[in-house]
Amino acid sequence: MSNPEQDGEGMYPHTQAPPKELQELVKQCYSIPRFTRIYREGIFDDDTGSHIARCVNRADKVDINLTDKETVKLILWVHDLPEIEISDYSVIQKIGDRELNNKLEISELEVAKKIIPDKFFDYFVDFKNAEDLLSGKTPKKIPSKHALIAKMIDSIDGNETFHQQLTDWIVSERFKPEDLPQQGALEYSFDHCVKIHKLIAKSPEIFVDFVFLAKNMLSDEISSIAKYWGRVENAIIPDTIKKGFVTVEDIKL
Repeated sequence: MSNPEQDGEGMYPHTQAPPKELQELVKQCYSIPRFTRIYREGIFDDDTGSHIARCVNRADKVDINLTDKETVKLILWVHDLPEIEISDYSVIQKIGDRELNNKLEISELEVAKKIIPDKFFDYFVDFKNAEDLLSGKTPKKIPSKHALIAKMIDSIDGNETFHQQLTDWIVSERFKPEDLPQQGALEYSFDHCVKIHKLIAKSPEIFVDFVFLAKNMLSDEISSIAKYWGRVENAIIPDTIKKGFVTVEDIKL
């Protein structure tokens, strides 16, 4: 995991620091490991703080006006802060265990109310509504276009990091085929991309003027994942991955 500086801009070498009211909270996120529990130790090395900073850095590069960009970044600074008390659970765990997911949603909101300053709390709620909508659930309130893009950035960073670190491991001497992630983890990124692409096609109005941006983000995600797998010998690429690339080709991203 990352070992950021203890104060000031040094914590965030690739992007701006969070608002002062959030800096201590974000700092704590660097001690929260990601990709744990259902994955073999030694494949992944990531933490929530690094994920948050990467997401904000991605938002900096999104082609939207500065005002919209700052709103997206504020949402991203707060979106995972409840993990300080709850820890990180992979999306695969949440999908596979509805009871766990329901408990986590309740706990996340309770922790968010407790630790996130009032002036930033609505950004967290907006993000959770976007998360519900993009996962196929009915949100309590229609999310803003900023929250939808923030959630897409969050998912894309998770998916790309997963495939980057997974393929790093596969091409290393540490690779053991029997330790490959299971439980739908390999196909998730492709299935997610197809789901969001269909949602955009069906209800483009929810993205307001970010529709073209959202489509490009999905296309760039698949291109990045393809680049990572391009380093792996074809003979050892799992059939699930090969089928996944065929699936996203079919929707003509």
